Amino acid sequence: MRAIFWLLAGTLAAVAANVLLSMRAPSARSMQRHSLVDPAFTASKVTISRAGEQPIVLERTDRWALVEPFAGKVDQQVVLRLLDALSFTAVEDALSDLELLRLGRTRDDFALAEPALSVAVEDGAKSLSVYFGSATPSSNGVYAAVSGSDVVLVVPSSVRAAADLRAEAFRERDIFPYEPDFVTGFDLKRADSTLLVFTRDGDGWRVGDNTASASKVKEFLALVVDASAMDFVWPVGASNETSMASAALLSSYGLDPESAMSVNLHCRDGADRRILLGNDAGDGKYYALVHNGGAVVTLQTGLRAAALQDARAFSDSRLFPVEEPAVLSFTIADGDTSYVVARAGEGAWRLDSPVAATADAEFASALLGRILALTPSDLSADGLKVSVSTNRAPISVSAQRLLGGRRLEDLRSREILRIDPALVRRLVSIPGGKSPKKPVSVVYSRERRVWSAETDEGRDLVVREAGVKGVLSALNPLKASHVVSLKASASDLARYGIEKPFHQIAVDQEKESSVRRNILIGAAVEGGHYATIGSAEAIFVLPKKVVSLLVAPLVEE
Repeated sequence: MRAIFWLLAGTLAAVAANVLLSMRAPSARSMQRHSLVDPAFTASKVTISRAGEQPIVLERTDRWALVEPFAGKVDQQVVLRLLDALSFTAVEDALSDLELLRLGRTRDDFALAEPALSVAVEDGAKSLSVYFGSATPSSNGVYAAVSGSDVVLVVPSSVRAAADLRAEAFRERDIFPYEPDFVTGFDLKRADSTLLVFTRDGDGWRVGDNTASASKVKEFLALVVDASAMDFVWPVGASNETSMASAALLSSYGLDPESAMSVNLHCRDGADRRILLGNDAGDGKYYALVHNGGAVVTLQTGLRAAALQDARAFSDSRLFPVEEPAVLSFTIADGDTSYVVARAGEGAWRLDSPVAATADAEFASALLGRILALTPSDLSADGLKVSVSTNRAPISVSAQRLLGGRRLEDLRSREILRIDPALVRRLVSIPGGKSPKKPVSVVYSRERRVWSAETDEGRDLVVREAGVKGVLSALNPLKASHVVSLKASASDLARYGIEKPFHQIAVDQEKESSVRRNILIGAAVEGGHYATIGSAEAIFVLPKKVVSLLVAPLVEE
């Protein structure tokens, strides 16, 4: 009986304890957090602590910075990844103290009684600590806890990985974390006191009083922007380190003013950023003082080699030392014929001579690029005479070097004509040569929305819709395969079979004031037919496919 009594008493005590704990501690589900840190929490300080080690302290004013175990610049993205992991990674599971009791386990079983890693996040008066314990049996997660709560949480192991970093992992490795356009000028000073001063000149650069090669300056600034610290030499958090690099320390790495190569960058925010390049560090690296004296690192040798070049290496040896945006027009003279090409808007060019026409924008831009890349080796006494708007004196250069396999006639746009089909009122198809077919005229009625044939023979002709649509599609736009001649003479018209064309298409538009456009199709040539537009003065080759659309019957035969 006594045994039964104590058994019942024990059972009742356990039930009472369960009830009491249930009242005091809500279920794990009700206590479950969506993340370790509320996303609305705006952190201004982060402290990462490990047992037996000096804490890592990061503080934010306008940017995050390393405060302990030493002062230094940090990679902003590494800090933000840590904060994002704490704030946005979902909690996978939770165990309240009641459930721990039922399981017969304590926080110590999850290595949370004395956690090996913790992260404290502060914002003024508010603070919150996150403690990381052991890994879950699957190793995909880790147990964690948050200050002010007895709940044991399970989060992905990636959260701990984002926090389990040493001070070096947070450090800014880019020595100049800006774009090249942020630089307004820079100075290069060698240990022998040679000083090169570079300044922006519109879209170009100058070195001293001379024009510098914009491409070579761009290459140098790209090396500055791309340079990344390989190793951090000072500070490293040693107990005997000073807060500023001593003269003796800098001298030992060749970073004293008497020995170092200096790169001083003038920036758009009005501040200067200085980089000192020192002794060889072996393995293709050298020492450098970066972050305006905040760290001694090792860099790969490319930047130092470029900085040690003399003024001649940066000089602009081009025949036309200007940059593409500064050129408003250029002229190429071939004998007595001058081709004048001028800008006509964003990405557009026009041909002003020998005829006025739209220029082929792609070829004009490519040709300007070739002009601006010309060097003294491209000079030719019997070549093409070239000038640009910013340099009016013509220079005779090699035609082959300038044009390659192209022709100056290719400067004219291959688009002969562009007419919106909705604006066409009448089409007249005129067979030429010895064709027995008669001219056919079709007119569009806006009121009835139909095409009808005009005839003076009392015949009812049925309009061939496919033929009309084919002509309209060919006109929008009418594009040649290539340009034969920019300014055709009367003899050219005869030579290309255009004086007596084998077919003509006349186009009248909706406005009575608009000029009739006459397309004259001449003799056959490989790939198509010669053609011109009345008053266009140029001769083109129309592809066979386009010609077949233009000569197709407009009425049923």
